[in-house]
Amino acid sequence: MLFNELKLNEQLLAGIKSVGYDNLTPIQESIIEKILNHEDVFAQAPTGTGKTAAFAIPLLNNVITTNTHAFVLCPTRELVNQIANEFVKLGKYIKDLRVVEILGSVPYGKQISELKRNPQIIVATPGRFLDHIKKNNVNLSHINTVVLDEVDEMFNMGFKRDVSTIISSVKHPHQTVLLSATISNDAQQASKNFQHNPFFFKNAGDEKKTNISIEQFYVLVNQTKKIDAIEQIIKKNHYKLTIIFTNTKHTAKWLKTKLNERDIKTDAIHSLLKQNARKRVMDNFRNGDYEVLIGTDIIARGIDVKNIDAVINYEIPQSSESYVHRIGRTGRWGTNGKSYLLITKNETRKIAELSKLTQSKINELKLDGIDYDESIKNTDTKQGFSPRQIDENNVRLFMNIGTMDGFDRESLTKYINDHSDLTSSDIIDIYLKDTFGFITIKKDKESSLRTITNINGRDAKFDASNNERPRKPSGFRGNNRFNRNSSGRNRFSNNRNKFGSSRSFKK
Repeated sequence: MLFNELKLNEQLLAGIKSVGYDNLTPIQESIIEKILNHEDVFAQAPTGTGKTAAFAIPLLNNVITTNTHAFVLCPTRELVNQIANEFVKLGKYIKDLRVVEILGSVPYGKQISELKRNPQIIVATPGRFLDHIKKNNVNLSHINTVVLDEVDEMFNMGFKRDVSTIISSVKHPHQTVLLSATISNDAQQASKNFQHNPFFFKNAGDEKKTNISIEQFYVLVNQTKKIDAIEQIIKKNHYKLTIIFTNTKHTAKWLKTKLNERDIKTDAIHSLLKQNARKRVMDNFRNGDYEVLIGTDIIARGIDVKNIDAVINYEIPQSSESYVHRIGRTGRWGTNGKSYLLITKNETRKIAELSKLTQSKINELKLDGIDYDESIKNTDTKQGFSPRQIDENNVRLFMNIGTMDGFDRESLTKYINDHSDLTSSDIIDIYLKDTFGFITIKKDKESSLRTITNINGRDAKFDASNNERPRKPSGFRGNNRFNRNSSGRNRFSNNRNKFGSSRSFKK
């Protein structure tokens, strides 16, 4: 079915044509008419199926024909940007259309000014939108339609109470459109709580089945060779746009530095960046200023960049569900895509699980000159940090430096570069915990590293370690870095029962 066969306003049809949409996808063909008729809709569809346009197009038409005012809630700032941009592009020929983004890390003043102009479309994250509601900065009396996008992820992120409070603030009858990648118990309960006799759409096939246009591979590779593997994958295939996923923001920052050293134009997006910086990174990537974008699962949903050649998983995601959303960044809108999973030998058991989850085969890929070395120790990745290992060319050293000293991988690498003759290429890997860490360097650089005896005013110790479990170097007393009270007890000791350890902190 073609869009021009729908009974849509001419201004809207002109906008649809300008973005190149011709044929309706299954979800669009099923729910656009329902939303045009102000019915409640509960739709399940994975990413890349055109679901944003499926609700944006009828809402824009209703703005013109019935003076509809709506707000859209979604879990991440990136998804807010994407959805708002879709409304703007589709509605470019609609006179006096006002679309407002409401999200965190942006000054309140500008948002308040925009809300006072009574916009027809508000796209928001729940936390900041609820703040505006509580401060009476937003008028909900005109709201006819409420859209909850990626409701399963919103609830997973802890927004269930905020969403319920927001919807209960809309006192008058309204249309509710609910979209979810999975039919979770929370999503079903949300439908019961917020909707009345909704039309239900379920994507054809299993909800977890991966887009068949995505070819999946795994690469068996030692940790010290993962960057070599990434370089070969990107350069050999001449990929122009690649997304790499890591489990932590610190790994993302570190990997960005390493790839740029190899002349692969790379940027990273993570929660440490403010909103304007995150938007700038995404805009630069969309414009092709960078070949590679590195990120955590913050961009696994909601980033819709056309023509992504490949997705590379630097490490296995902590949630299998995240794997599905990660690789869903490629192979969108009828294009073909490829995904790669870099794993060590003791992680191969996950392949069968991920293959079953996606209902797709994950084939092994052999890379030229990168053979798996059984003699190298590989330990499971824990809490998103890279495994620790040692081989004939590299040495792994235990150090009494950790994140509580104010370092992450990138900043510690720079410090070592500035205070020794080691270059970034001499540092193979850095693994940091709260009060200690491991550093893997080229073996012939060990003596150079040991010339660093003081870091930020405290003694620095580097001890060789081949053990699987972390150990303290001789003379190291980790408690020294904590303030003690008059009784001599650690001042964090009262937190032991609550957190499981007096040194238990979130990464």
